[in-house]
This record gives sequence, C-alpha cells and structure tokens, in this order.
Amino acid sequence: MAHAVEERYITEWESQVALGHQPRLLAFNKFGQNPVINTTPEELWPLGGEHTWLSTGTTLKISCSDNVNGQGQIMRVSGTNGSWNLASVDVALTGTTPVQIGDALDWTVIHTVHQVSAAPGPVGDVYVSVDGAVMTTPGVPDDVADVQAYVDPAVGSAQQIWGMVPADYSVLLYDYACEIETSGGTARTAEVTLEVSPLAKGATVENPSWAPWHALHDITLATQASVHDGATFRFPFHYEEMTRVRLTAYATSNSIVGGHLTALLVPHG
Repeated sequence: MAHAVEERYITEWESQVALGHQPRLLAFNKFGQNPVINTTPEELWPLGGEHTWLSTGTTLKISCSDNVNGQGQIMRVSGTNGSWNLASVDVALTGTTPVQIGDALDWTVIHTVHQVSAAPGPVGDVYVSVDGAVMTTPGVPDDVADVQAYVDPAVGSAQQIWGMVPADYSVLLYDYACEIETSGGTARTAEVTLEVSPLAKGATVENPSWAPWHALHDITLATQASVHDGATFRFPFHYEEMTRVRLTAYATSNSIVGGHLTALLVPHG
C-alpha cells in the first residue's frame, strides 16, 4: 500500500530513484570536508592530502582510537570488492584492536562507513586501514597512506568526496558544490576541481590501470564573495566502469573547504 501511494503522488524521477522504484539505478551522493586546505591540491576528506587508491583486492581492518567506548558498535562499510563489484559488510568494533572487514583480499575502494547499531556511538575516531598498518598509538594508523576511510565521531560517517564506478556500471555526474570557511583570518580564495581518472586505453576490469587525472570543471571560492558555489550539468558527464572520481582543492592560505557531489550509477544491460 505504501509503495502504491508513493508511486501515485511522488512522481519526480529523482524521488522515484531514491525510493527504489527505478530498478538497479543507484543514487551516489558524496559529502566531505578538509579542515586545512592550503597551496597544495588535496582531496576533500578530514585527514588531508591525497588518499592512496588501491589497485588490487586488499584486506582491510577497522579500529577505534577509544578502547573503552569503541566496543561493539556495528559499522556498515560499503564500496567495491576485489572483483570491483559493489559490496557492503557489517562489522563490530573491538576498540583499538583492528578487526578484519569481510573476507581477506576483498576490498578495492571504500565509499561509505557509518554506524547501524543503536546509540551510543564509539566516541573515538574510527579508521579503515590496510592490514598490517603500523599503529604506534593504539587504533590509529601512523601513516595516512594506509587509511582508506575515516569517521569523525562528531559527524558519524565517512566524509570523503571520492569514488569509483563499479564493474558493470556507468556513472552520470550531475552536479557538485563547495564552500569555504569564512570565520577569522585574512581574505582568501580556494580553487575546487572536479576530476576523473578513467581506465587507461587497453586496460580491463581483470587487468586494470588508470589514465592520469584530468579536470572536468572548476570553481573559485572567495571569503569576500563566493563563499558557496557549484555547478549543475544539464547534460551530465558520462563515464564507464572503473572510472575514478574526486574533488580536489587548494587555497591561498589555510582554509576549511567542504562540499558535495551528486551522481547516478547506471547498470550495464
């Protein structure tokens, strides 16, 4: 009955997709923030710099910086598996002791991480990192290059604006927008760029390699003018399976830059 009401009164195509009434079409909304953007381009995620992309199936583990309060919460980890297909696994935190997420050698990209069990949250920071990551501080990887996702307990989910088109899917990139922090400091600007890295010519899902990143579109944010800006593409950008997508930014001086990306995953066949 509920579905009949939805289909009768909620007719916008976007809402129908979100409600699951367009079989297999998947909305892909990404949000993220980088708290210290400066003159070197970085991806929009809390740990800064450019995260390390995996090129083959990898064993990943999850840990929490709080060994007392980060116990037992069920975290849902979603992304692509070792075959580059969509995957989602629920895993319980065990404090600062890293616990394996799903099967060994079975992750390539992490898209989202969030808690699905009842409150309270883990209190401490949550990290998804490669197996064997050194953690001098228990639960916290020493090298950011080992981290594939990070959850700030104040936010509750992984805030990182990157992703990869799964095997047997295409992507339509519809819009993105960003904003720059304006409180305190001198006037400053930030350049935000939507970038893609498709499979290299001749590469395959079974033997992947990627072309260099190239820019599709960019916007300039200014604390004195365009604090918030973005772009909507009437004819969305279209890319095929295994294409990597991200937002990067750099600024004239230390700035907080956040934003979002809206896309649609469309299955082949």
